[in-house]
Amino acid sequence: MRRRNRSLQPTGDRLFALYDRLLRIQPSPIVQLNRAVAVAMCDGPEAGLTLIDAVLEQGELANYYLLHSARADMYAGSAGQLRLRPLMRKLWR
Repeated sequence: MRRRNRSLQPTGDRLFALYDRLLRIQPSPIVQLNRAVAVAMCDGPEAGLTLIDAVLEQGELANYYLLHSARADMYAGSAGQLRLRPLMRKLWR
């Protein structure tokens, strides 16, 4: 069961539904990335990281700096801060 910040729940549910609809109409890794960021904002960084890692595994955005920036930001806000330094190095390459 997903935990959500109660103050964001109605907005989050609507936003997820809109992203899901957009993914059905025009699937793209950018839409997936943006949805992952929205999930992280509502459900926490760990939930967003799982989705971002799935986008990264697809390969199309492997060199997209905003993906790595969002990923590093989520690690900074989670328990994964030890993994942050290598991600920041990749971002600044």
